Amino acid sequence: MEKPYPPPAEGNVNLGPAMLATTAVIVGLTTIVVALRLAVRIWITKIFWWDDWTILFAILGNIIGAGLDFVEIHYGFGRPQYYLTEWQLIEFKKYTYGEWIQTFFTLMWTKVSICLFLLRIPVTKRLIRPLQASVVFLLVSNVVLTIIWIAQCKPVDRAWNEHKKGSCLSKGELQRVIMAQANGGTTNWFWRTFEVQIGIIAACTPALRPGYKWLRHKITGEKFSQEDTRLTEQVHLQPVRTPKPLYKSKHISSDDESTNPSDAPYASV
Repeated sequence: MEKPYPPPAEGNVNLGPAMLATTAVIVGLTTIVVALRLAVRIWITKIFWWDDWTILFAILGNIIGAGLDFVEIHYGFGRPQYYLTEWQLIEFKKYTYGEWIQTFFTLMWTKVSICLFLLRIPVTKRLIRPLQASVVFLLVSNVVLTIIWIAQCKPVDRAWNEHKKGSCLSKGELQRVIMAQANGGTTNWFWRTFEVQIGIIAACTPALRPGYKWLRHKITGEKFSQEDTRLTEQVHLQPVRTPKPLYKSKHISSDDESTNPSDAPYASV
């Protein structure tokens, strides 16, 4: 079938192999970082809380997204739209449609994990309330965004199949996001992919400090103590004999609102 537009000047360039390699390397690196974080929390600090569960949800979504990338590349992602068949375009758009839902949730769980991690550090109520509000906002806004994305067309498969009879909410950004991915979307894909990976790694980095100190003690032969599970030189997790251990800091004054144990944020063992 002849296309209504001329072929691109660069010809049938295929960026698919480079995209496959990029996905495998950076997703593999991110998965290793999350695995190290979980190992530190389970075997070294021995305190596993909701910030760890949410980052686990994020990396699972990230792995699912990598699998969808592989399928999209199989159907022509990384090649100019001019050289793709109509069937390839439809299949590509279908899997991209699902990948965006995964991206919404992966970014949401990453941000929620960061907020919950900050709640484990002794802060005043003035800081706790905004963090709690941020978690609620992220959860609610993501659900609303996902519903709008799924309901953009009726029937749903009209979003990736233009020949399907039905109607869509608009021909604006929601629908153009999928269309753009087929030809000029590789740059968008690279930026979006790195955004997700950097977010997950940034969420895990502070939690790795006790693991680094444990490894250093193993190499030097020094004794590893509970004090070495500190997140910083001032803040560390203080285990207590309750279902909800909390963080304490030696440098917080008695005038601070968070010095009362009943006001401090909790973390489950």
